[in-house]
Amino acid sequence: MDKSNVSVYDSIDKLSRDSRAKLIREIKKNLSLNSSVLSLNSSNYLDSDSAVQVDDFLSKKFMEESFWIRIWIYILSFFQRDRTKEDVYKIYLLKNLERRVNNMYKNSVIDFRKGYLRVGFVEMFFEFYCHLIKLKGYFRMLESDNIVEQAMFEIIQGKIPNSKSKMEDFLEPEEYEQFVKKDKSQKELDEIIKIKINNYISSIPSQIYVVVEEMFEFFYILNSVAFFPYKSFFSFFDIELLDDKDNFDIADLDGTISTSFESVDKYFKCFCEIVHTLRDIVINEEVLKIIIKNYFLIVKSNENGILNEENLLDVDSIFKNMLGIIIKLINLSKTLPYLDVFKIYYENPVLTPKKYVPCFDVRSFYENILFLNVSEQLVENYSKSVTSMATKELKSLIKNYNVIMNLDKIIFKGLDLDYSVFKKLYFMNEFFKCIYDVRMMEVLKTVNNVVLAHNTDLRSLYIKLERDINILRKEIYDLYFELNYRNGEYENYNSEDYSSDDSYRDKTLEWCLREVETIKRLVFKFISCFVDLREKYMALLDNNNAFIQSALNMFNKLSTEDNVKISLSYVINNMLLIVKQALFVLENL
Repeated sequence: MDKSNVSVYDSIDKLSRDSRAKLIREIKKNLSLNSSVLSLNSSNYLDSDSAVQVDDFLSKKFMEESFWIRIWIYILSFFQRDRTKEDVYKIYLLKNLERRVNNMYKNSVIDFRKGYLRVGFVEMFFEFYCHLIKLKGYFRMLESDNIVEQAMFEIIQGKIPNSKSKMEDFLEPEEYEQFVKKDKSQKELDEIIKIKINNYISSIPSQIYVVVEEMFEFFYILNSVAFFPYKSFFSFFDIELLDDKDNFDIADLDGTISTSFESVDKYFKCFCEIVHTLRDIVINEEVLKIIIKNYFLIVKSNENGILNEENLLDVDSIFKNMLGIIIKLINLSKTLPYLDVFKIYYENPVLTPKKYVPCFDVRSFYENILFLNVSEQLVENYSKSVTSMATKELKSLIKNYNVIMNLDKIIFKGLDLDYSVFKKLYFMNEFFKCIYDVRMMEVLKTVNNVVLAHNTDLRSLYIKLERDINILRKEIYDLYFELNYRNGEYENYNSEDYSSDDSYRDKTLEWCLREVETIKRLVFKFISCFVDLREKYMALLDNNNAFIQSALNMFNKLSTEDNVKISLSYVINNMLLIVKQALFVLENL
């Protein structure tokens, strides 16, 4: 039996009466079919209209549930045809679409006898598709750099009285200062920001979010239309339409088409819903223009965010082009026969596609974008804030801070140098001279000679640290002295007329570049020593030794004229704060 040319209906009609009866009995037996519209005459055989009866029976019930597909599969297996549920689905669907769609149009658009689907069925949507390709190009242009999101954010902000978006709106100065000083981590700060943003979001009337959703609904519906997976949808017809319509060869369509109905339902229903929704959308021209303008502001503007005259003309041109395409698509969606095809496909003359509802939550979006914006401000402002904080801490630590801040005006003026390294040397010199020698050295000696007097092992570690610091101190003083000496010589050189001889200048520059590495080594040693000091003295404060605790809590008068007494532990805590400040300044000068 020729499987491709002989229909199942013809085969049933040619069965002998006994075979027909056997087929009906087997269907009832194997499928537990106790009652059926398949009637037998008094002789227990199918009547003369059996083929029509089977056809009508299967056609009417086929799509209702998988049970009827099983009937078809059994019938096919009776004729020893190996068919799957998908095969049966194709046979039924293709036959019905061919018959009923062709009846709607003058020229047949489907022809399965040749084994392929004629493109007429797709041609109904081809003009629509061509406009979509143009629109998709614009959407691709607008999807970069969060352009649409920024436009939505701008509109939301404009609708909220006294809207907030700055880092300062969601962080106290003290909290941010702790972050800059690394007393709080980025994660801890993020949690604080999230809580405050959530409280702010909850305080905004929900109606504002609804209004913005409605304003952007048209855009997201069009976006869904533009980025609908057309190639997958047309694979239902196995037609490879190219995104460039100029490469679509109308003259050779038959050579590129064959039938493949494997996932039509998934795409067909969604496509009809989108087209059906499109016909009723209202274009918000204000939103569209803001989105396009944002594209040029973000991508095409100058450093100051200003558009030139050419950009402004481009904004207007793209706006008009997009608006024209959108209007054509809406008009086409009102005239396309998609409703007829949809009703045929689902065999229901009153069935209508549901409205397509784009999935976007303005409230969640606003909350997320606020968090991202504030987090971005943290990152952007960090370097500037660290520098500002380091300057502030420097001024609180060193009275003569101008010597450090204005170093480039007095040290080897005119040399092409990175003065930040020399500022670090001057800072370390001022720290030892004004703070360590005056306020810290005696504390270290007291700890070594009094607090740790009875703890030899621990005392030796603290004494070693004190010696290391004193060695570092001497190295810094010596280099500082030499630097000042050479600076004086260089000033004398500049005050005399040596314009024709650059040898001394070159030698000075060479010395500076060589000593830069020495200063870097001293900075590293300074940080190592004072980090070690901080850790050792914090451990000392937590030490449970009774004698150590007694010595630490011993009170002394601040001065002979003052009755206020303080403990050594209080002094050490203050010293640790100074060390922390000094390390922060040194790392960020």
